[in-house]
Amino acid sequence: RLIEVAERPAPAQVAAAYRLDPSRIRITIDPGWFRRGSDVTVHAAYSARLSDLPALGLIAGSAELSASHVEPIDRYRSR
Repeated sequence: RLIEVAERPAPAQVAAAYRLDPSRIRITIDPGWFRRGSDVTVHAAYSARLSDLPALGLIAGSAELSASHVEPIDRYRSR
């Protein structure tokens, strides 16, 4: 089950701090089994308008910039 978090306050505040449009950011968390020894994956994507980029200001359209990170849950961590 994926958790969508882009509408929550923290991602919107981070987007605003970088002068990004909060409506163009998408963050999802895949908690996996969310137990010791499993992985949690976070995906972040932003649809950037090419006209907003200094070097590409004359090009119409947009490009999706994305990144993912996987973090293991410590196998020996207590509940």
